[in-house]
Amino acid sequence: MEPYPAHRESGCLNQTESMLKTSQLAVLVLCGGTGRRVGGADKPLLPYRGRPLLETVLSRLPAAQQTLLSANRNLARYARFGLRVVSDCVPGRGPLAGIASAATLLEQNIKWLYVVPGDAPGLPQGLCAALHAAAASHSHSTAYARAERAHYLPLLANRAALNRLARSPDGAVRDWLQGQRGDAESERSGTQSAVLAWPDERAFRNLNTEADFAV
Repeated sequence: MEPYPAHRESGCLNQTESMLKTSQLAVLVLCGGTGRRVGGADKPLLPYRGRPLLETVLSRLPAAQQTLLSANRNLARYARFGLRVVSDCVPGRGPLAGIASAATLLEQNIKWLYVVPGDAPGLPQGLCAALHAAAASHSHSTAYARAERAHYLPLLANRAALNRLARSPDGAVRDWLQGQRGDAESERSGTQSAVLAWPDERAFRNLNTEADFAV
């Protein structure tokens, strides 16, 4: 399937074009990594350009009914950001476990969950709406972006996809999005992903090393 094109002028689709309602959207910021390349620190809590990296990430998020933080340590420090903090039910299983745990806390009216990494300070503010437009155009329940290469985070997933994930929150995000875990069921439940073409690879840059934070 050809990637769904981003808006030709701005690189994103606005909220009106995607028909994504704030009241039906939740956002999850993944902060549960081990930070092995930064001395075992929590990257979202490290200073970046004069403030904690997480503050920058949060400033790039769309308006949403719910915003959650996925974290497995330093919970009190994350709580100071004023958002609900959720830990993995079974630690050590990676991002899918964090997504599955957060999905159990979504309010009843939420239809879509936008999941972003907590170490990516440059995410486009229109990306969530663009992913939703891509998913809606192909009647898919998940969507991710591709620039020079595929980026499986951030992602957008609806309730059907999240319910399926809850039954088996193991493996890689890539495999889940590509529908490789139970092929026949993926086809029936519509969990094959829409792929959004994005023009700027730099938008998805993660901060991974101490040198990255010094920029």
